[in-house]
Amino acid sequence: MLQARAVEDTWLRIEIDGDKRHDLLLTSGKSMQWEAHERFRLTVGNVRGTRLALNGQDIPLQPGRGNVMRDVLLTRALVR
Repeated sequence: MLQARAVEDTWLRIEIDGDKRHDLLLTSGKSMQWEAHERFRLTVGNVRGTRLALNGQDIPLQPGRGNVMRDVLLTRALVR
């Protein structure tokens, strides 16, 4: 289970299990969650304005160039 919460407006691209893909604008104060069997691939357009948790455990985000994090693979091994 991946939860995303926006503390500022942020753009997200989420790929679930290599199949389903969602592109969305998450506005400040809103949150969403998704369920996967194996993995998520994630791009975040405003890293500083986004909080993520995988299976209830916070995921620290490291902004790349321009406050964007691209194509990060999230699996349950991250929270073991």
